[in-house]
Amino acid sequence: MHRGSKAESPERSESAEQLWNILSSLNPRNCTFHIVRTALKHLQLELVPNIVSGEHEHPVYKANGHRALPCVGMLSVIAETCREKPSLNQALIGVLTSDYVDGICMWINFCLHFGRSFPQDMTPGEDFRKAYLIHAQLLCDLLDTSPEATLLFLSSSSFFDLLLRIWMTEGKAGEVFMDLEGRCPILLLMMKVLQNHSEEGPPMLAHRIMARPPFFTTHFAERFVLRAHQASEKATTPVLLGKAVGYLDGLMSATGILLKESHQLIGGFRRVDYLGEYSAVLNALSTQAAEEDRSLLFPGMFRLVTSAFKLVLHQESRAVHNYKELFAGGFIESVLRVILAIPSTDKTTTGLALNYLQILGFYTVYPCVLETMLGVEYPVELRECLERTGSPAIKRAWQDFCVAQHEAGRVLDQMENRRGLCDNSSVGVELTTLLFLLITLSSVNGWEALGRQNAPIALLSCTVLRNVKGRTGTSITEKNAKGRTWYIPVENHPMGCIAIPPEPSMLPFWRMSITRRLQDCLRAIRRTVRAWGSTKLSLL
Repeated sequence: MHRGSKAESPERSESAEQLWNILSSLNPRNCTFHIVRTALKHLQLELVPNIVSGEHEHPVYKANGHRALPCVGMLSVIAETCREKPSLNQALIGVLTSDYVDGICMWINFCLHFGRSFPQDMTPGEDFRKAYLIHAQLLCDLLDTSPEATLLFLSSSSFFDLLLRIWMTEGKAGEVFMDLEGRCPILLLMMKVLQNHSEEGPPMLAHRIMARPPFFTTHFAERFVLRAHQASEKATTPVLLGKAVGYLDGLMSATGILLKESHQLIGGFRRVDYLGEYSAVLNALSTQAAEEDRSLLFPGMFRLVTSAFKLVLHQESRAVHNYKELFAGGFIESVLRVILAIPSTDKTTTGLALNYLQILGFYTVYPCVLETMLGVEYPVELRECLERTGSPAIKRAWQDFCVAQHEAGRVLDQMENRRGLCDNSSVGVELTTLLFLLITLSSVNGWEALGRQNAPIALLSCTVLRNVKGRTGTSITEKNAKGRTWYIPVENHPMGCIAIPPEPSMLPFWRMSITRRLQDCLRAIRRTVRAWGSTKLSLL
């Protein structure tokens, strides 16, 4: 460890006994700037012993530790006083530096290593869980002192390493540390870092995660799933159930922020099936709420459903597989319970519920999603209750969803190969064939030959258009889909664009379904064409 030469010498000032006496009588009324300077002096980075090399056993560093422990205890009172006294807060900002922040974090890390429940408790390791919760709350208090202090902490790699230690540590029984009875300081600390207005938190946290071995991202994501399940297991009363709903919402929000910040983290979360696990916990909580306290279904559980949709929307390129994983955990059952609890007079939320049902129905066109959806049973009484007591608009949307699911299931039964994006069982050509043709057909003659064949390729049947260079693409709607040609502009191609006439038999069960599938196909085409260094495609 680096040892600077400018550290203030604590040996010539207060003894450990004097510092404990200061702590025992310290409160916001008698907390002064002198006490702030005293605490910081004994928490300098240069005074922290290297535990790995055994420095903490050396008499000098052992004495440093005895003086530092009461000073760590002073920090919570100092943070409280800074929030009440702006003058002291400004004085702290004037002396607080990145070195002091690193020192504070390293000394807290020192306390956690020995399981100090309280700085006043001289018996190490009595309650490790308590130590982690207390020090997580201390860090929350320090972040709340001022935006300037927050920025210093969020610029410190020592702080993020400490945050990861607090988040990752498990007890002897393999449980993660959490507190469902109050505001869990560990989850609160994570949310303060991710939702901070300075926008420093998410990228720094992602950077510190990615700086570790590859398997760490999976273990990091696993702690999110473990916390979700523990929250559900600990929800033994209606009060704790309400707290578990809020806790799961926080976990899902934190997950969404992290995955939006760094796509490299997605692999770790996928390996622990985070969407399926969140969905299963959501379903368990909604079932318990329906039995014990229906007031929790709305608006609390509705926020959870919204958070689940947001998680999928953050990853548009994986939306199909994300919904498949979400449905596997019983997501539709949760949605049914929640929309049944929406008051009939709440037009805004009813409109959102209609949108959610439309989204669910839209994804029935994908065979892999539909198979998963049909494989999950949900209670018949839920459907009957919806048809009996639901609002007229939601009833109609649910009936449309059931029709779409039935029709899509009928098509699915006729398909031999259920992979891919196409649900037309008469088409046997793989999407890779379409990609190959689009890459190799670089001349007018090639396009004309393909047009004469009039062969269906996946969802697309390509024909030739002459003299259409620069033509504007037609937007696709339910009204103009039949008999209309869809124009896909092709840059730097002699023909100017590809013409795709829709087949009536392929019209969507739900509005915009076929549009979305076309877009999915074309995204794959565009990526492949670019990889080959050939013609570039642009979407309508």
